[in-house]
Formats: sequence, C-alpha cells, structure tokens
Amino acid sequence: MTDDAEVVLIGIGTVAAPARTAVRRLREKGQKVGYVNLRWFRPFPTLELRECLSRFKAVGVVDRDFAHGSPDNCGILMHEVRSCLYPVKNRPAVVNFIGGLGGRDLSIADAEKMYATTQQAAKDDSTDEFITWIGLRE
Repeated sequence: MTDDAEVVLIGIGTVAAPARTAVRRLREKGQKVGYVNLRWFRPFPTLELRECLSRFKAVGVVDRDFAHGSPDNCGILMHEVRSCLYPVKNRPAVVNFIGGLGGRDLSIADAEKMYATTQQAAKDDSTDEFITWIGLRE
C-alpha cells in the first residue's frame, strides 16, 4: 500500500500491526499514506531502502528504543534510515517517533498521530529531523 503514498512510516517488529491498520483506515478517508516493514536489521538493506524511501515526501521512523548519547538523541533505526538517505538528492523529510518503551504497546490511535505528524513534516517541506515521544508517563 505504498504505490501512491506521499508519506510512509517505517518500523520493525510489533509496530507493523497498528501501523497497517491505521494505513487502511486513513486510506479509506482518502489519505495517501503507507507503511514499510523491515524484516531484519542486519545486514541493513541500505540500497533497497534508499530506492524505496526516496520517492516519498516524508518518512516517519518508528523506534522502540532510545540510543543514549547518539547524535540528535534518536533511536537506532532512525540513524540507519537517515544515513541510508543521505546521498539522495531530494531527500524526504525524516521524523522520528520513539514509543513502546518498557514493553508498552503502540496503539492504532498512536499510529494515526504519527501519520499526522509525518504529513505535517511533508507540508512544511522540512528537512529537519525531530523526535516525538509516544506513550511516556510524566
């Protein structure tokens, strides 16, 4: 469901179920969204993802971890996706979502919020990456 998508989320593992359900619901409303699921992390499919993700206006990367001390304090998947898109001439805006920490589930409503944020990044024509924390207790 990415053929006509303008923005996509990318994730690995249990992120897929709520994200795919959100895609179906949002597509029924006429929104051009999609989901890319990684089946493995290593070896990282750099060339395949570069080809796939470079055609979208914005990419939302869903991480279920936090890489302490890393550049920009992002998750590990965000770093890999951002580095694989670096050589692309017209890079999509890249947004990072960190959620599901401590074994919490990501809901369909969470996925819909992630799509809304990613769509906003595409409209702003922003190339700045930013992080959104999902489901944290204060």
